[in-house]
Amino acid sequence: MYQVTVENNGIEETISTSNNSSKKILSGSINRELNAIDRFTFALSIHNKAWASIKPLISIIRVKNKVTGKNEFTGRVLEPSREMTSDGKFFKTLTCEGELSYLNDSVQRHGEYRNITPKEFFKIMIDAHNKQVTPDKRFELGVVDVTNSTDNVYRYLTYENTFKSIMDKLVGRLGGYISIRYENGKRYLDYLKSSGKQSEMPIKLAQNMKSIKEEVKPSELITRLIPLGESLESKDENATDASQARLDIKSVNNGKDYIDDEALIKEFGIIEGTQIWDDVTKPSNLKTKGDDFLKNQRIVKQIDVTALNLALINLKYEDFSLGNYFKTDNAVLNISDNFQLFAQQINLFDVASSSLTFGEKKITLSQYQAQNNKDKKQILEYGQKIKNQQKELSKVKTQLSETEKKIEETKQEVVVLGDAVNSSKLEFETAVANINKMLDEIGESLPSDETMGELIQSMNDFKTFEKNQLLINTATINKLDEQEKRIKALEDKGGSN
Repeated sequence: MYQVTVENNGIEETISTSNNSSKKILSGSINRELNAIDRFTFALSIHNKAWASIKPLISIIRVKNKVTGKNEFTGRVLEPSREMTSDGKFFKTLTCEGELSYLNDSVQRHGEYRNITPKEFFKIMIDAHNKQVTPDKRFELGVVDVTNSTDNVYRYLTYENTFKSIMDKLVGRLGGYISIRYENGKRYLDYLKSSGKQSEMPIKLAQNMKSIKEEVKPSELITRLIPLGESLESKDENATDASQARLDIKSVNNGKDYIDDEALIKEFGIIEGTQIWDDVTKPSNLKTKGDDFLKNQRIVKQIDVTALNLALINLKYEDFSLGNYFKTDNAVLNISDNFQLFAQQINLFDVASSSLTFGEKKITLSQYQAQNNKDKKQILEYGQKIKNQQKELSKVKTQLSETEKKIEETKQEVVVLGDAVNSSKLEFETAVANINKMLDEIGESLPSDETMGELIQSMNDFKTFEKNQLLINTATINKLDEQEKRIKALEDKGGSN
């Protein structure tokens, strides 16, 4: 199902495939997450020909899904380790990191940038990276559609690696997603405000959902916000810029540098936090931004799902693609919403155990409270349903006991009828018809529930008994008929003498 290859100096060879038992790794697992570096960990035995050829930071590892044709991982070997087990087996474990890790190989230089667009700032960092690394680690500037309210930013760079700089100076402040895209043999780095699409394939209980776990994360919540604006120059000539003061809202907020969200404080208590807007130069504008931040703040919900990837069975089903949105439905846990797939773990040898992490779904406080009230109501409803089902089950058990008693009485009637079969054939057939009618009435009085399985089996046993008894009685009647004919013949013969 999965093919693993290693490339050294432009030469690629297969080290694991499901079609060849001699070319197999011992285990393999891929971990992917939005705005994070992919990781692939696998183990191979000393008998695999790639044992000595894989080189840290040099060898390129690729994993391809042979069913969907999708490339699941491309990256370099980062951490190899060798081991011998107590039973004398030798194997090597290798941890690999995806191509985004190349951005860790370059360092940005100090600089201040004013009135430039996010795309221009992104290009500055990509260009600086490309100048420092070899061609195999470079990126083409891809699509950038992330903006801010004025489509310009004030940013400064320090001596941090490029990946951290991008995540801190752009993604962490403006949002969006960075991703690698290949086109015409070139590797592009995109910076997009949205990722993925709405999937038409739901994840539902009793269909493709194996397990689900929901988490609510109020730990990232801020109930008392300290808004901060542009950096302020110190009046102390000997001061350094290591820790500069920033514009605050004291002058427009009755001397307080913070804003409270009373509803959130009532629900969760006081949780202080800060937000920085480097391009804000007026206290009034800063307060407005702070108010908007608190009003639009969300509580994070996240769900972990283990689901069957039906695309591995039939290509008519959709694959689980990172960034896509999936309708996730579990009526018992009262979960029914669209969630974005932002992390997944793929087990190459046990696809059924591969897991998905959806979120982070952000909800308002009112939505959170409404969800809690709905959950409480549903718990009460389920409790009442259980009580009703227990009462119904008690009734069914009583009916079952009474019905079994009637069946036993009916069996005895059939036996007695068999003993008295010489009364007449017509009486016997009429009695059997009456018994069948009574059994039908008994069956109609019972609820059609799985709990009646035992009763149905008893009725089936009785019908078998009835059939066998009918055969016996029929044979008996036939014998009596023959005896009557013989007696009559004898009587006729005697009379003729």
